[in-house]
Amino acid sequence: MLFRIVLFIFLFFIGSFLNIVYCISQQKAAAEQQRTLTEPSRTGVQKSDGFSSYKNSRFGVTIQYPSTWMLNDTHLLSANYTYGIYHEIAEINPGFANIHPSFSISVISVKPNTTLDAYLGNTIQSYRAAFPNFTLISYTKNFILAGNSGYEIRYSFDSKPYTVLAIEIGTIIDGKLYQISYLADAKQYDGFLPNIYKMIGSLTININRSTTVGQTALKDLTPQDIAGL
Repeated sequence: MLFRIVLFIFLFFIGSFLNIVYCISQQKAAAEQQRTLTEPSRTGVQKSDGFSSYKNSRFGVTIQYPSTWMLNDTHLLSANYTYGIYHEIAEINPGFANIHPSFSISVISVKPNTTLDAYLGNTIQSYRAAFPNFTLISYTKNFILAGNSGYEIRYSFDSKPYTVLAIEIGTIIDGKLYQISYLADAKQYDGFLPNIYKMIGSLTININRSTTVGQTALKDLTPQDIAGL
């Protein structure tokens, strides 16, 4: 008799517990459905096969990025820069807690006759002056970005308590510098590189090429140039 009573109480509590779990799961599903229905749809973003595609019609930029990452293309930096007007058009970052790498796409309306070589030299010098313990790890003038001749620099600097590793890639088309930057804590840097290079490889730039202003190949740097960087 006692065993039946204990068994009944046990089954009663199990049934109650499962009912609570079911109710909670239904509430979460309803809330997620409501969020999806009420969340404003972002124009210029399409999803397929684990990647989303972002398009900026103003600058003719299209890029794919992991669908689980977060896209921000509003209220970004726009300011006068050494070579012209700087527009940061998109930031795309993993949405994980305590992980804050930065991937951004920018367009700079450079001054007439600005060459990639001049821009690269000035940029490295400005970084050396601005970033604590700046170290130029490598650079190349043979990088192809969206089918265009460009540059790639890798560097590091201190941002206490972290050491930041960074990649910057750029190309000039019709008087505009199209630039991609990736920065991350040294401990996280390598883990994101596969997706970073997939994103870079997916970049397309479609603009009206009625002129070729600014589409200039980099000249070779001399040993004196390299020593000054």
